[in-house]
Amino acid sequence: MKLKNILASVCLLALSSTASAGVIDYTTFNWSGECSDCLSDKGDRSYEDSTPATGNIILDGFTEGQDFVFDQSNFVSFQYDGPSTHVDQLVIHNANYSEDDQWIDQSNILFAQTGYTGYTGYNVIPTLNPDAVLAGYTHFAEDMVVNGWIKGDLSSYFLNLTFDTFVPVVGNEYKPLSSFEPGDTAIFSLKTFNISYASNGDWSITVDGTPNDIGRGASIALAATQVPEPSSVAILGLGLLGLMRFRKKA
Repeated sequence: MKLKNILASVCLLALSSTASAGVIDYTTFNWSGECSDCLSDKGDRSYEDSTPATGNIILDGFTEGQDFVFDQSNFVSFQYDGPSTHVDQLVIHNANYSEDDQWIDQSNILFAQTGYTGYTGYNVIPTLNPDAVLAGYTHFAEDMVVNGWIKGDLSSYFLNLTFDTFVPVVGNEYKPLSSFEPGDTAIFSLKTFNISYASNGDWSITVDGTPNDIGRGASIALAATQVPEPSSVAILGLGLLGLMRFRKKA
């Protein structure tokens, strides 16, 4: 039994090493900037009631110190923390990035099936969209068009991200899901979002061409901790548990 335990533990640790060697090369960049209208009237460019805004961008294949160009083939996700009264705390996943990804664009699938541009009477939080609400963030998975670049020294970057999705509306304007209570009903309509970060630090989030949040001074930095692939952590944990089990029996 001791030999079997040793062999099992060694095999699991070997698997963890193999998995670690194949960890997906994702890099997380934290961004921060100043928002002029997040907590004031939509479209207010006075910066009289400005507030800091934050989020992150995750890319695949970035090498530190080298200029990097990205598009939808190596763009993983965008996160918006706000705070904002106009836009939800968002995580936008690239639905086309991987067929194995858990996130799929339900809104585009339903739109293609029905041909309608609006849905009524869905309970919030609906199964139509968003795909999930986790820890206060509204998660969307979208077929997107992305282009951008990051300087190797992180001194400047450019991002232009466009996607369409179904969101709740009042009149014809997007209303953040965070303003609804569970069980409320809502009218959903297909809207086009554009998230833009210019190389001079100006940034905006627009919905059907209308600025919802606008700001300046956006900058990025490498996240202090890069998260490993979950499967690698799980396999390594199994290996360690095997060794602990062996030690206990010995």
